[in-house]
Amino acid sequence: MEITFDTYDEDKSVYYFAKEPLSFQSEYLNLYLQKGIEEMGGKLNIVDILVTTAQEITFSMFSRLFANNERWEKEHVRKKIVEDYFAHCGFGRVNLHSIQPKGGYIEAVSEHYAMAWKKHFGLRDEKLSGVSYFSLGFLCGAVEAIFDVKPGTFRGKQIQCLSKGHSVCKFEIYRGFKRKINGSPSIGKLQHEVGEIEDVFVPNGQSVIDAIKGLNLNGLDSKKGLIDQFDMTLTKQFANYMAMVEIKLLMQAKKLGAGGLKTVKTFLEKLGEENAYFTIGKMINSDYWHEYIQESVGKDSNSELYACLDVFTAFGCGKWQLTSSDSGNAEFTIKNNPETNSFLKLVGNSKSPLGFYAGGLLMGIMNMLDRGAKTGGAGIDMSYVNKLKKAGHHYEYAQKSSRMTGAELDVFLVRKT
Repeated sequence: MEITFDTYDEDKSVYYFAKEPLSFQSEYLNLYLQKGIEEMGGKLNIVDILVTTAQEITFSMFSRLFANNERWEKEHVRKKIVEDYFAHCGFGRVNLHSIQPKGGYIEAVSEHYAMAWKKHFGLRDEKLSGVSYFSLGFLCGAVEAIFDVKPGTFRGKQIQCLSKGHSVCKFEIYRGFKRKINGSPSIGKLQHEVGEIEDVFVPNGQSVIDAIKGLNLNGLDSKKGLIDQFDMTLTKQFANYMAMVEIKLLMQAKKLGAGGLKTVKTFLEKLGEENAYFTIGKMINSDYWHEYIQESVGKDSNSELYACLDVFTAFGCGKWQLTSSDSGNAEFTIKNNPETNSFLKLVGNSKSPLGFYAGGLLMGIMNMLDRGAKTGGAGIDMSYVNKLKKAGHHYEYAQKSSRMTGAELDVFLVRKT
């Protein structure tokens, strides 16, 4: 069965499949996003934030794919497409053979979130829920699309989890009380053409982007359906998942009490900053980087900074550019950021820029490079990340302009304090 699961749009710097934007995310971002939500004291509706969001997007994508396509009308064909897509994106290996229109059980012999949890934190307490919130929602939405029923028809629960030492992740998918759930914002509100943004340096050309894209990373090449590269595990995640989770967090922030919005804002900023330490640290200290990328990166500090930005461009996060640099201070633009595209489609213009996560990432990159990101072959581990976290940062970001507030561009300033 010939099917291309995604293509990279050179103009938008985003991966697309069935009109759904995709971008690479590291195990750190995936894991610590949901861990942080769990740790907010149980005051938030974690099922709505993590499970239902995945269900909404997955149903929207597969229903678009299957609609009016005679090649994919048969149930077993649709099941195989879902299984392969799950593996392609690095989420693991699932078997949908036994699932029926009334529901049933689905097992995953490998699953990204559960395996990442076990790797970072050890065995999870048996009394707690499983950690495969995303996969549970993904499967509910996929089953709805396979059997062509309305979104919100299926619910599910995780009854076994690899993070607890079980041999598989096992999910029960069943018809519950029908509820109305939202759809995906799809490609979102794309940025109006504003012309080419002038790069200050472009010291590395397309070399970094091409070297990363040229790997054609996908989990179908792995027995476990995982994407192990650059000394970490990646997923090709729905770009709208992160955006929709952020919106729901902000909408539920009042449940956290006084200062709830500030709590969510700080959480997202720190998540971005710490993910930069982990993901960019892993990238630029990996064997692949040393062998295939390092020689094409200029020797000055701005070239190294630009190479880090190119990682996010290659990962499908829009086009990240350095537009000015002076005495340790820098100005960045992000063109067609899929997060902003999603925000604008979901909520329209707002008083706040909402660029908390992106600002944290940029702040983290600057801080990490300033402190010395290269480890001389020792690699990046959580001790390295925690050391930078505990040391604090002496860079701060401000969003100079935002498409959310009506500007044409997302522009960030990162300054030394």
